[in-house]
Amino acid sequence: MINSRAAMIKILIDIEEGGYSTLVLDDYLEKVDSKKDRALITEIVYGVLRWRAKIDYQINLFAKNDINSLDDAVLQGLRIGIYQMQYLDRVPERAAIYETVEAVKEVMGEKERGAAGFVNAILRTVQRQKDKIEYPAKEKNLLKYLAVVYSHPEWLVRHWLELYGEDITEQLLIANNERQTVTIRLNTLVMTEKELIESLKSENVIVKKTAEDNFFQVSNFDHIENLQAYQAGGFYVQGLAAGQPAHMLEVEPGMRVLDLAAAPGGKTTQLAELMQNQGEVIAVDIYQNKLDIIKENCDRLGISIVKTERADARDYISEDKFSRILLDAPCSGFGLIAQKPDIKWRRSLEDVIELAAIQQEMLENAFSLLTPGGKLIYSTCTLTSQENWEVLQNFVEDHHTEIKIEEVKEIFPHGSGTEGFFISKISKLET
Repeated sequence: MINSRAAMIKILIDIEEGGYSTLVLDDYLEKVDSKKDRALITEIVYGVLRWRAKIDYQINLFAKNDINSLDDAVLQGLRIGIYQMQYLDRVPERAAIYETVEAVKEVMGEKERGAAGFVNAILRTVQRQKDKIEYPAKEKNLLKYLAVVYSHPEWLVRHWLELYGEDITEQLLIANNERQTVTIRLNTLVMTEKELIESLKSENVIVKKTAEDNFFQVSNFDHIENLQAYQAGGFYVQGLAAGQPAHMLEVEPGMRVLDLAAAPGGKTTQLAELMQNQGEVIAVDIYQNKLDIIKENCDRLGISIVKTERADARDYISEDKFSRILLDAPCSGFGLIAQKPDIKWRRSLEDVIELAAIQQEMLENAFSLLTPGGKLIYSTCTLTSQENWEVLQNFVEDHHTEIKIEEVKEIFPHGSGTEGFFISKISKLET
């Protein structure tokens, strides 16, 4: 039987080495039979990823070694031990320390008893001193305070302070550390709202309506893909903000619509549903394995009007133009930190700049494929000026005589309880 805390250490090491949290976690959880253990592993792994900077601040206070010199298993062991003591009341501190030390031994082997002793000593020091720890003072160093206390990289906090100011930035950081409820979109091609709710409740799923039609928050389930309504194609997992670009595009049955950079197909399938499965949706992505996922989603949801094409959105060509185009561009993903906390540690400012250049090319090509009088949505699930406002501003400067900006939305997690998103609606003027 797998040791839960040893699994956590291995999962966090894999994520640190470049693995995506959702994929790495799913791979390990498949080997865990106990629902209780799966829940504990998920809670602690995501908890460490959320609060990593604040936890590392404590490690730096009490460890003589530089944190970057610590063995991977030692560092991750310290992180999960401190997280349990600081954030999990249901785990007794003595048990958290003992189980963590044993996990380090298991991962590193008996020959590394010195490492386990080091972990034990640091965790017991934190246990004694945790209520006396002094964090950076807000009035003396706002940037350091926000980055440590709310556990975000300094460069990102600095960017948001410059872009949004102190109040909005602090609210954003708080929201990013809150646990998110799963949101689903009803597939009206397969089920009615009543049928979906009855099916979910029959499996003891807690269902709550949202402010958006056909979107529901769900909880109290283990594997969502095992639910009967999921297998029947009754819903797709999608956030409230992510559901807005397709609605704003104003599609109708019978249209021919282009979805650039379409994978994994959430907005593609939503467009097809809004079109009542009549017309054609061309879904373009550069990776064949992602196009295969779109096809799988369409099959499950009973959608037949989607045609996939493998191409780079920057140079996709089509003899026939489109009256409706959705470009939900690949981005840094900082609007999804609450759902995927490893994003804030994975991305850098250099990534943002590189992505913005790619997005600019994608938007230019999308516009070239739009018919006069047609509508184009440019959206991202991030909150950086380079990828959002600057991309749009550059586009407007180059095409101000050819376009009309109909609407621009910037959606924040705080207040909305959903993802962060940027959505701009552009129409091409008749010549």
